[in-house]
Amino acid sequence: MSAHTTALRSSPSNPGSTRKRAPATSTTIEAFSETLIARANVTRPTIGPHCRKVAQQSFIDLFNQGDLYSTEAPGLWDVDFQTAVAQADVEDRLVAGAMHEVAFGVLDSEEEFVISTTRPELLPACVGVAEP
Repeated sequence: MSAHTTALRSSPSNPGSTRKRAPATSTTIEAFSETLIARANVTRPTIGPHCRKVAQQSFIDLFNQGDLYSTEAPGLWDVDFQTAVAQADVEDRLVAGAMHEVAFGVLDSEEEFVISTTRPELLPACVGVAEP
């Protein structure tokens, strides 16, 4: 494959195809930069009035049905970008780790129970209540 050819993913409608890409020149880079600068000064809504109304009505319906609640819970935080992360943006991946067993005493008793976890730093955010 030449330096200016990029392979496209094969698909039933496009098996093994390739496309030619023109080499970047100072003129194309300048034109692209000017386009980016011009677009940066334009604001566009990310959601239209109809979609906003449907989302708000859905929220109101869920609230009226009692399906919404407020709670205090650990938030997801991106330590690299220093910002909150939506659950939908979290991906699972296998990493090497260790299992920790932490013993807790039972209130007004000599008994104890053990919690096994790979994330002991999250234990202070957990509240456990047990009644017979």
